[in-house]
Amino acid sequence: MGMLELLIALQIFTASAAGLLSSQRAGKRAGHEAAQRSVATALAGDILERMEANPAVLALYEVDGIGEGGKPVAPPSALCDRIPCTPAQLAAFDLWQWQSLLLGAAERYQGSAAGGLVSPHACVVRDGGVVTVAISWLGLAAATAPVASMCGTGELAPLELPGQESGGVRRELQLASYIGNP
Repeated sequence: MGMLELLIALQIFTASAAGLLSSQRAGKRAGHEAAQRSVATALAGDILERMEANPAVLALYEVDGIGEGGKPVAPPSALCDRIPCTPAQLAAFDLWQWQSLLLGAAERYQGSAAGGLVSPHACVVRDGGVVTVAISWLGLAAATAPVASMCGTGELAPLELPGQESGGVRRELQLASYIGNP
């Protein structure tokens, strides 16, 4: 009788431990997703603020496909955080610096980029004075309703994570703002 009680108690303990581990895993995943969304929101706001500070050359900020595996932004001709620049030079510097923030190049851990977003892809689109920034990144779980990206075509093929079904793991944040002419 004592052995049967022990087995039942062990089974209850095992089921409880499995439930705790499962909720721990779900919480960790949700925390990572929230952190990625927060980074994307901050980065979208950052480039919009840079554009608001330099509205004379808004067209120069329009880009598509920057980020991991995308079209790299060329290094600027002048480092505008050290010397005065023209509006065009400042736009080139802003985009170059923003790309490094997307990729997490400023945050290093053991020689590798440790910040930014997971496999980011971004674009900046302007329609008159309305500027839309779209940033996509790789999520941990398949999305319930994947949304088509506003950034180009074909460049955002869904990526897979090991052990997951193909497709639907990209997340995208779009932030729009009106920036008037100077």
